[in-house]
Amino acid sequence: MECTVDGLKKVRDNLDEEIVLRITKLDSKPGSVAGKICVTDGNEVMEAYASFRMANAISSWAIREKSLIKLIDYAFCEIDNKQVTHKERLIEYSPGKFVFSFDVVDIESSEIRVVSFGVVAKSLHSDIIQDKVYIFSGSGGIQPSKSQYTPFKSKWEILASKNMVYNIQPDDVGFPKIVLDRKTILEVSEMEPDTFVDVVGVVTLVGLTNVTCKDSGTLIKRRTLCLGDESGRSIDVCLWDSKAEEEGSKIYEKFERGEKQFLCVKGGKISEYNGRSISVIGASTVLLDVDLEIVASVRAWYSVTLDSTSFIHVTGSSGSNLAVRTTTISEMMGLNLKVMESSDTYRITANIRDIRIDNFSYPACTRVVNGRQCGKKVSSAGEDVWFCISCDSEIQEVDHKYALHVCIEDSSQYVWAIAFQEAARELVGLPAQDFASMRDENYDVFSAHLDAVRSKVYTLKVRCKLESYQDSEKMKFYIVGLDV
Repeated sequence: MECTVDGLKKVRDNLDEEIVLRITKLDSKPGSVAGKICVTDGNEVMEAYASFRMANAISSWAIREKSLIKLIDYAFCEIDNKQVTHKERLIEYSPGKFVFSFDVVDIESSEIRVVSFGVVAKSLHSDIIQDKVYIFSGSGGIQPSKSQYTPFKSKWEILASKNMVYNIQPDDVGFPKIVLDRKTILEVSEMEPDTFVDVVGVVTLVGLTNVTCKDSGTLIKRRTLCLGDESGRSIDVCLWDSKAEEEGSKIYEKFERGEKQFLCVKGGKISEYNGRSISVIGASTVLLDVDLEIVASVRAWYSVTLDSTSFIHVTGSSGSNLAVRTTTISEMMGLNLKVMESSDTYRITANIRDIRIDNFSYPACTRVVNGRQCGKKVSSAGEDVWFCISCDSEIQEVDHKYALHVCIEDSSQYVWAIAFQEAARELVGLPAQDFASMRDENYDVFSAHLDAVRSKVYTLKVRCKLESYQDSEKMKFYIVGLDV
């Protein structure tokens, strides 16, 4: 699309028709009663103060210099195509209240985030498809971007309104698949915590998914992998929530097959846990073996240095579900008692000496909040009715989850440990509900199943942590999975 011939003359003549111009300079702030702009039709330049309505329309689309704009009834709308590079999930932050955001990029690699609320959020979440190209038009608003949630440099973000119009366009290979401000892992190790960072590297380790408890008490899934690059450093990358299951499962399956993978993370957040690590959160984008020049460069480097590469790990430990080393129970207890608040994970070869069968599971809330199961323990509120304190609601159906207490023993010592949902299911081989039904309905079969579990020798991943309760300290042990 080109500028309208004699477009500025038509603007001065106040002609009632569509006029296309190009912005050469923009100085408009949200909330201002006017905005200063410079536009051209290719032959002449006009500098003027736009009215409040016009300034709002310009600001609402964060139009950059050299953008083409369409002037209709004294309002500006951006007409450049945009490709959706990242789509977050729909979040219900309060009963009946929703928020949804997605990131877009133009053909010149300029990025901005679009945020929506309420019915607009639900509609956009249903319609918008990641990696597709759209033309966005219509009215909206603009607000300062929230740096703690925005994984790229942008002072503003678009606030979508119900009047926003978006039309899907044919795919365009001219759009960048992803815009990266890539840092090496050595550079990441020297950066401040809570900084968003883009990294590319080779996957050297992948852990199993485990469940951890946030400070709020919410259970959330996590998977830890290790990423290395040509700086000679490696770092833990933690995939959280749905990313632990979706992207994480694909990475794990390929790793188990021995396939070498090259991972691109955009908008990972630097954490100072155990030195430095990277958290992949909702705002982050994960691409595996993507066709990018920088990925090809890292792949070429690794293929040459494969036999001589030895990474220096910048994270204190390889994550709670990646075993540090093989040891005995006695050595593990001795080492961790000397390191206060340690939460390392060790590989132990042991058998199951005993299992507590009275309370090995608990009824858990099945209500889905923000796309994931609440999972907190519920109490009976009558016949076929349960009450969840966390959700402050009654439910009719519950999900039984493991909290299995097992006594593990090797040649040096024995210790009691707890295995939660996934780790317990690996040991028992049955869901918690089925195991409980077996105990209640056919104890002979249940007893034989227990004997079979106790008859095997396992290579366990055991996490150790010194916990404080009522001014006393006690070492707790958690089985986070089998090391197969």
